[in-house]
Amino acid sequence: MATSFPKGTAFTGPEGGLVLWVELPAHIDAAALQAIAFENGIAVAPGVLFSNTQEYKNYIRVSYGNAWSKKVENEMKRLGKLVMELG
Repeated sequence: MATSFPKGTAFTGPEGGLVLWVELPAHIDAAALQAIAFENGIAVAPGVLFSNTQEYKNYIRVSYGNAWSKKVENEMKRLGKLVMELG
């Protein structure tokens, strides 16, 4: 993901669990990304869904319950491309 997402993207270091938090560049609207990603068969959750103060508008939560595979890698590259198109 680090090579497929725009400069300024940050990731949490997974310490257990099944989700990865991704901080996108500040100008990216994660809710808009969610809509576009869904149209492309990719599900992500915008960070604002997890805040009662409307914070985290440029964050997404990505579930990774499946084993890493070439298919998952390709989908993450597609998601990174969608982020780039929003920027």
